[in-house]
Amino acid sequence: MFRRFFFVFIFFIITSWGMSQAPDLSKMDVVEKSVPDGPVALVLGTPISREEFLMRYHLELLEYVAGTGQKDIKDEERVRIAIRCITNLAQREILYQEALKRKFIATDDEIKKAVDEQIKDIQEEARSAGKNPPSMEEILKAKGETMESFLERTRKNLILKKMKQALAGEYKITVTESEVKKFYDDNPELFVKQSRVHLQQIFKQPKPNAKTADEKAWQEAQKEVEKALARIKAGENFEAVARSVSEAPDRQKGGDMGWIPIEALPPFLVQVLPTMKLGDLSPVLKSSLGWHLFKLLEREEKEKVTFEQVKEKIKNILMEQKIDEKIFEFCRPYLNDPSKVKIFLAFDPILEKLSREDKSLGQKKQATTPSSANKPASKKK
Repeated sequence: MFRRFFFVFIFFIITSWGMSQAPDLSKMDVVEKSVPDGPVALVLGTPISREEFLMRYHLELLEYVAGTGQKDIKDEERVRIAIRCITNLAQREILYQEALKRKFIATDDEIKKAVDEQIKDIQEEARSAGKNPPSMEEILKAKGETMESFLERTRKNLILKKMKQALAGEYKITVTESEVKKFYDDNPELFVKQSRVHLQQIFKQPKPNAKTADEKAWQEAQKEVEKALARIKAGENFEAVARSVSEAPDRQKGGDMGWIPIEALPPFLVQVLPTMKLGDLSPVLKSSLGWHLFKLLEREEKEKVTFEQVKEKIKNILMEQKIDEKIFEFCRPYLNDPSKVKIFLAFDPILEKLSREDKSLGQKKQATTPSSANKPASKKK
C-alpha cells in the first residue's frame, strides 16, 4: 500500500510542475467542508490529524483522476474516497502500534537508504516526464514537509513494512506462478508499451496572445519560427536556437519535451510524424496557440510486454493485495470497537443528502418529461 501511495506522490510532484489533469484542489469540496479543525480520528489513543487526512485524500483524488481520466469527480465518489482514506489511516495506525509492541525498529542506515531511493525514484520519474529533476528542497516544499517530518514518515513506513512482512509469514501468504500467469493473461491491456516519441520544440506565440492577435501578428510569429528553422538548417544547434527564440516552458532545456505518448500529441503533429525520421525537423506548424517547430530525437513503437519482463512485478502486486486483505482482517476487531477507534467525520448524513438530491432530481426530470398518457392522440384518417 505504501509503495502505491509513494508513486502517487511522485505523480503529485510532477503535477506541481503544470500537468493539467490534476483536479483543482484550491476549492473546498464536499469532503473538505466536513473536516473538523482538530483530529479526524482517535485510534488506540493516537490522533490522526486533519492535515494527514487531507494529504491522503488529495493523493487519492489524484490517483482516481490518473486511473479514470475523469477530472470532475462527483460528490458521492469523493465521499467514498474519503471513507476509504480514513479507514486506511486507521488501519495503518493499528498496524503501527502492533509493530511497536513487537519491538520492530528502523535503523538510521535503513532510513537513509530508503530516503535516497525515494529521491532517486522521484527524480527519474520527473526526467521521464520531460521535467527537470526536483531537488530535495523542492520535493519537501511540494509535499509540505520538513526534513524531520519526512525522515519520521520514512521511519514509520519502514516499521510498517516489517510488520506486513511478519503478517505475511504468520498467515503463510504465497503467490503461485499460475496465479501470476492468470493475472497476466486476464489483463492484456495492462501489458502493452504504448508508442511514444522524444521531441524538441521551438514555439512562438502571436502578440499579445493567440486569442486576440490579428493576422499581422500571426504572420510575424510565423516568420520568427521560419527564421529559427533557417538558422538550424544553416548549421546552428537546435538547443541554442530554442533557448534564444522559443517561448515554450522547456526553452531553458533547449526545447527538450521529453518522452510523450503518441495519443497525448495534438492532431496537427500526429499527422506529420509518420513522415519524419530520427533527427528530422518538422515543417513550421500552426496550432490554436501559435507556431511550432519540432525535432524528432527518438521513437519507440507500441509493443507487448512479455510475461518474463513483468512476472516479478505482478507477483509483488498480488502479494500486496493478499497482505492487505489479511491486514483488514487483523484490524477489523479494532475498527468495530468504538472504544478503540473513534472517527470524527460524519459522512453518512452527506451520503443520505446526496442520495435524496439524486432522487429529487430524477423525479423532477420525470415530471418534466411528457408521459404517453399526456401526449395528444394521433388523429385517425
